[in-house]
Amino acid sequence: MASNKQLSIIIPVYNTEKYLKKCLDSVVAAADSCMEVLIINDGSTDNSEELILEYCQMHPTLFCYYKKQNGGLSDVKNYGLARASGEYVIFLDSDDYIEPQMYREMLSAAVSSQADVVVCDFQMVFENHTPSYVVHCNNPNRNTVFEQVLDTWMMGTSCNKIVKRILYNGLEFPKGMNNEDICVTPTVLGRANKIIVINKPFYNYLQRQGSIQNSEFDERRFVILDAAKMAVEYAKELPLEKQNLIKCSLYLHQILAMAMYPIREQPFKKRYLLLRKYMDNVYRLFPDFMNVGAFDEFVTWDGIRVRSYRKITLALLKNQLYRTTSLFFSIVNYFS
Repeated sequence: MASNKQLSIIIPVYNTEKYLKKCLDSVVAAADSCMEVLIINDGSTDNSEELILEYCQMHPTLFCYYKKQNGGLSDVKNYGLARASGEYVIFLDSDDYIEPQMYREMLSAAVSSQADVVVCDFQMVFENHTPSYVVHCNNPNRNTVFEQVLDTWMMGTSCNKIVKRILYNGLEFPKGMNNEDICVTPTVLGRANKIIVINKPFYNYLQRQGSIQNSEFDERRFVILDAAKMAVEYAKELPLEKQNLIKCSLYLHQILAMAMYPIREQPFKKRYLLLRKYMDNVYRLFPDFMNVGAFDEFVTWDGIRVRSYRKITLALLKNQLYRTTSLFFSIVNYFS
């Protein structure tokens, strides 16, 4: 494929034939001649390859097809980055789809403003017909755009961010690990000299039944701790102020959020056992967990009931009173 492309779109594919046509149709509608689309088949065993080849035949100047042995999502992303030729790069999950104006508008903003990163909002879409809703990609109450983008629970996601490819140099998505974006994206954002936010829900993020994120909670989700640890290590190349901002974001929106929401929602006995094991791992990996300034502000947001919930939860977790925390969560769940 030609090397003068402005944007490389990398689509990892693994057994998503049910969703792939909608994904690729959305890319065809959104792409133009300055873009290349790298479809990487990660050893699919369904009929995904047949559909990919059909689109490559229909759009030979747009799609470039790669087939490799199964190595997982991180392996595919590293593989794609090594073969991308665009000045900018973005990922697209093959079960999601995008709005027609997404790539053109974001790329235009990047080029005209000489930005390193352009970020857009999400539309959360559900298979079970739950009403969709928008997730914003930034918190406008923060001072800098870097802080605004960090201060969201979807900060790590790579699919809503057009990024100068050079910002990924020297970084690798960790093979065999879920939450791989959390490891890499904070440092990519920290390397950027200029970030632009477009508050439009260009990216349609499908919530699939049976996926790890939407299935019954178990200890597999504790991988977020390993991902956060790697993110902190990668970020050590950045100025100390940016390192601290990244750490605050990870502690608040990833690590604490896991305890306060999905673990809280489990049945009492399971909740207690999960919480105890989870927090033991948290304190082992992050000895300074309770000492970040982000928590002081966190307990001042929203109404009095929410503020009280947060203050009590933090106090109980700080004192490692996990059975009491679980009992308190039962009360919260009852009144929620």
